[in-house]
Amino acid sequence: MAFDWKSLVQTVAPTLSRALGGPLASTAVSVISLALLGKPDGTTTEMDAAIKAADSEVLIKIKKAEQDFILKMKEMDIEIGKINAADRDSARKLELETHDPTTKWLAIGYTVGYFLIMGAIIIGVPKVEVGLKDTFNTLLGILSAAQMGIIQYYFGSSSGSAHKSAIMADVINKK
Repeated sequence: MAFDWKSLVQTVAPTLSRALGGPLASTAVSVISLALLGKPDGTTTEMDAAIKAADSEVLIKIKKAEQDFILKMKEMDIEIGKINAADRDSARKLELETHDPTTKWLAIGYTVGYFLIMGAIIIGVPKVEVGLKDTFNTLLGILSAAQMGIIQYYFGSSSGSAHKSAIMADVINKK
């Protein structure tokens, strides 16, 4: 399985991660590339290598890149929260207009399956071999992130994380 630098960004810098999936993707990639490689036009392969070969310093660089991204968006008078909210809203409106039950049934099926798997883990049903433990943990993280996406789609998401990141950026820049 190939290393995916975007999964690390999702964990360390959620605002940047959300931007990677939307209209601000090129700006987000440019900010990440600049932080990791010192140039704004790094390739995916170069970023993969930089993250794989580096130590905990990379996490700090990615977090700093997120703060730079938030500041850049403020300078350009772009409100990331509004863009993300509009994206979710358009998906919800499409579902209402088409009366397509697919999203609802996928969410229900996924949620039931997710909690069945979590229940099995809690009671100790799966016996995971030592060699597969990392793969199993990665899969569990992906399942949990997808479950969070379902919750955010149906119930909305908190802008508290973005607000916290903006406050952190202000504090760092004042030093």
